[in-house]
Amino acid sequence: MTGVIKGSYIPTGEIKELRELTRYRESLVEKITQVKNEIRKILEIAGYKIQPFDKKGRQLLEKLVKGVSKEEKDELKERLGRNLNDAEKLALKQLVELLKNLENMVKEVEDMIISKIPQLVIELSKIPGVGLISAATIYAEFGDVSSSKAAYAGFAPKQSGDSESHSDMIRGNKYLRRILYLVARVARNLEPFNGYYERLIARGKSAIKAICALAGKLASICYHVIKDGVYKGVVKKSFRVPRGKEVNVKDFDVGEALDSLSP
Repeated sequence: MTGVIKGSYIPTGEIKELRELTRYRESLVEKITQVKNEIRKILEIAGYKIQPFDKKGRQLLEKLVKGVSKEEKDELKERLGRNLNDAEKLALKQLVELLKNLENMVKEVEDMIISKIPQLVIELSKIPGVGLISAATIYAEFGDVSSSKAAYAGFAPKQSGDSESHSDMIRGNKYLRRILYLVARVARNLEPFNGYYERLIARGKSAIKAICALAGKLASICYHVIKDGVYKGVVKKSFRVPRGKEVNVKDFDVGEALDSLSP
């Protein structure tokens, strides 16, 4: 039918608030990436050969901001470049402070997200490669998949006979695409997803295409978890129940493989 505008799914209540929180968190994470890139740029121009964001690197950053003693300079001379000029010192100091503030903001947002997650998010977080915040993001972006509006907006897998296609499920939602791609990058190294990923690589798929294919599989799995209210696949070894949340212990059947991962 021509002249008809496709409707969009509008989340309400709990899902809407969770979506606002997870998208706000993502905007903060993007700012953190920008700040880190600025810090790296200053250090690289000055010839500093350090990894500034691991534990030791952060300690060295603090010293650079406050000033490095002669003894420390001698100890670190192979990793230190030239002395920073006043403009670089000021920029580095402010960027380090900004980084701390942004990280604290992310932690505060994550605490609120965790305080508001429903049981379905905990269920999603059982999937190997899916952390609690990732699960909250996936749930918030999928929304209520029992809704006909959600299916109409393209979140439901397409059926063709006995097979199911999930290639279009995440095409229109950049937030869902991003989080599922990031989850797939982790899940490709974990059972049961590593076998599927390795089969794609063996068939000549590039790493990026194989990750994207796995992201599509994960989209389908997550859709069914949200729709059915339970995850029946292999539970990740590191799964922990969030403090203050309850989970039905009988749901933890580790030995059951996911039928949807067959080639």
